[in-house]
Amino acid sequence: EAPDKRTAAILHQLQELAPRRVIDRASNAGYFSFYAARRGADVLAMDIDESSVEKLYGFVSRTKPPWQVTCAVRDVTEPLGGDRAIRIERKADLVLALAITHHLCIVEGYTFEFVARMLASYSTEAALVEFMPYGGGVTAPKPDPLPGWYSLENFLSQLRVHFQSAEVVADNHERAWRILILCRGARAV
Repeated sequence: EAPDKRTAAILHQLQELAPRRVIDRASNAGYFSFYAARRGADVLAMDIDESSVEKLYGFVSRTKPPWQVTCAVRDVTEPLGGDRAIRIERKADLVLALAITHHLCIVEGYTFEFVARMLASYSTEAALVEFMPYGGGVTAPKPDPLPGWYSLENFLSQLRVHFQSAEVVADNHERAWRILILCRGARAV
């Protein structure tokens, strides 16, 4: 059983979508990557935090699974192809981008358009992304005030440019601080 409503909603989406290939663009220690792999998906789990990726790699190595999880230390904003020594060229049925949009847009200065285009460029079908309406805050905006353009409506609008649909599938309570969005039908980028 899932420890909270957010986790339950994400696990439900992974069950419903049953992707064959998953790219988890900000995997942290890989809880959702591992879950998808256990359900049969070939998973590429990436995070910029080396210690988180090492934790996932260590766990996967120790369990000697019959499933496929590839771990990589990567910046979420860096293209998968790129000019790096190790090229990762891959697309997936489902791209996960959980608890990262506010970091990219508020902290790093990327636009919603950039995030939507990035997600669509990795996806052959769908993306599951979180939007945090209070930015880095839980019950109040952080920073305060949030930029005027930072809204769920604006984010959904940009997602719908790059996907045929983008719909809220879950929020965790009446004053949601994490909103789960399912995007379907990735358009060619």
